[in-house]
Amino acid sequence: MLFSSLTFVLAFLPLTLAAVLLGRRLYGSSGARFALTAASLLFYGLWGWKLLPVLILVAGLNYRVSYSIFRGTARSRRRWLAFGIAANLVVLIAFKYTNFLIDNVNAVTGLAVPFAEIAFPIGISFFTFQQIAYLVAVANDMEPPESFWEYLLFVSCFAYVTAGPIVGAREFFSQRDQIGRLTPSRFAVGITVFSIGLLKKVIIAESFAPYANHLFEQAQRNGAVGTWDAWLGSWSYFLQLYFDFSGYSEMALGLGVLLGLRLPLNFNSPLRATSAIEFWQRWHMTLTRFLTGYLFMPLSVRQARYVATRKTGRVIGFVRVYAMPVMVTFVLAGLWHGSNWTFAVFGAWWGIALVINHAWRQARLVRLPVWLAWVFTMLGALIGMVMFRSPDLHTCATVLASMAGLGAAMVPSQLVLAKTLAMILLVTVACLVAPNTPQVMDGWNISADSVQKTSSTLSWRWKLDARGLAFTALIIIALVIAGEQTSPFLYYQF
Repeated sequence: MLFSSLTFVLAFLPLTLAAVLLGRRLYGSSGARFALTAASLLFYGLWGWKLLPVLILVAGLNYRVSYSIFRGTARSRRRWLAFGIAANLVVLIAFKYTNFLIDNVNAVTGLAVPFAEIAFPIGISFFTFQQIAYLVAVANDMEPPESFWEYLLFVSCFAYVTAGPIVGAREFFSQRDQIGRLTPSRFAVGITVFSIGLLKKVIIAESFAPYANHLFEQAQRNGAVGTWDAWLGSWSYFLQLYFDFSGYSEMALGLGVLLGLRLPLNFNSPLRATSAIEFWQRWHMTLTRFLTGYLFMPLSVRQARYVATRKTGRVIGFVRVYAMPVMVTFVLAGLWHGSNWTFAVFGAWWGIALVINHAWRQARLVRLPVWLAWVFTMLGALIGMVMFRSPDLHTCATVLASMAGLGAAMVPSQLVLAKTLAMILLVTVACLVAPNTPQVMDGWNISADSVQKTSSTLSWRWKLDARGLAFTALIIIALVIAGEQTSPFLYYQF
């Protein structure tokens, strides 16, 4: 059931809010949490009842392991933590990468091992990382919740279970008593944020989908695309994914407000980034936070200790302490997105960009003008998006070659060219100069994270007055006119 479906908007969400509010009224905070847990399991089960036991069993395993960690000695804690992390990764690999491994074994050995018929539990990449972070938090002296139902709510909450954000255990459990507390003003705020995200998905993202899909389907099928098609199609996909993910992230924030939760920011106008480092501070922020804290930092600290005990040069020290951990982190981050070598190449591409970016800063080389730094950053991001979207390496190479002017001499019709170019320019400029949703809703505490202030002349803050309600009403009217869009969010496949 999609957030953008009429079933969700007109049936599931109102009924769930009513159940949570009624549960709180009758049985207090525990009643609200129980109602939300039941609704979340129903939401997940509607994606496929056969996959619901996977979520519950994995949650049960982690809950049991967390108590073994919490009650154990220092030595047994480390063992239980290692076991819990390994168990989560085994489940993730088994469901997501088994056929990928079989395919590569067949390619290398010439065998014909048949693919396994394994259903893919939606959101498994997200709730796996979330539960690993939970185990680490318990190992760092966070007390586990007393009830398994509360832990199951943390894992399965429908506002973020399918595609994030990756919510920290401490930030969730510190708010659990707020679930079901909904005032008229918070209701208006939640509906506004949810509606803005829904508009981004069903109107903006879907408008770019046809041209983006046309490019990659043609490149895969014919092995040749024109230069104009390659550039416009690639940027169309960039904007499609941009607004699809931004829309989903804001819908999750809005749902959090309606339920009484403040979720972390996951998207903060990465189109404004002027470096690779800044891009990943703005794009998929909770994934960046997780990878930095649980993969990059342990690798970097270990290498820093090695460098400190030996006389290594500055270059060797940089390679060991920063470059190697970054490359490992981002190649694995690429593969986290999907079981395809294109994702590994995508991760390696960004790893190289980050290493260059950091080396440039450490060497204190000339600082580029802002506009030129932005151009280089967006060019790098665009190339990365081609790798990210391509179904195989051959298609990726075809599109990139065409972008470099080595493709077929094909020019799209003037009408298609003018329409697509106008859409791209209009939306790109709007992203650069207009305030984003957290900035528009500044002051209403829609997120657990602080919001970057805007100095734009186009800045405007939503208020609970006639103008603010008219703004919300116009968005809802636009959504009604646009009608239902049933295409899934792009990050659901990860």
